[in-house]
Amino acid sequence: MSASTSMVGITSNHNSQSMTMQADQNSIQLFKHNIQVILENVLSLQNVARNTLLGIQNAYHPGSSPTQTEANIVALKQNLEILADLSVHTGVGALPLLPFPPVPTHTHPNSLHDPSSSAEESAVPSEAQMITDTDRSIQILFERLKRVQESAGTVANLLQAPTTNVTQ
Repeated sequence: MSASTSMVGITSNHNSQSMTMQADQNSIQLFKHNIQVILENVLSLQNVARNTLLGIQNAYHPGSSPTQTEANIVALKQNLEILADLSVHTGVGALPLLPFPPVPTHTHPNSLHDPSSSAEESAVPSEAQMITDTDRSIQILFERLKRVQESAGTVANLLQAPTTNVTQ
């Protein structure tokens, strides 16, 4: 699939989506449609990214075309922008991103043999758990920023301190 044909597919999906959004924006059918459109765009983006990566990896091989790789990079950037725009306008971008594959919440030695543990690991976290995780992440980032600021203050004080040469 060439970069230009993948762009046409995404653009036409995007235009049909904006017409559909004039309907009831809270309907389940529209939400399902929006998810499907996003999924199709992600798959198309994945193909363009794969072609771009192959072009970069084979850049020094005979027969590779730097102009095609450059066109793929441009198409990849455009597809990313379109996907981001589409995600914002459809509301799908507001959904939380869950790790894939789900990160195990516990490491019990018998968890590999316990069928209930796999169901628990793949369960969507509750809103309270997501809030707790977000609060913990914010606290970690705040403490890191505070340490950086303290270090910068120490460096500034050292740079402003008068220097004395002691000769003996």
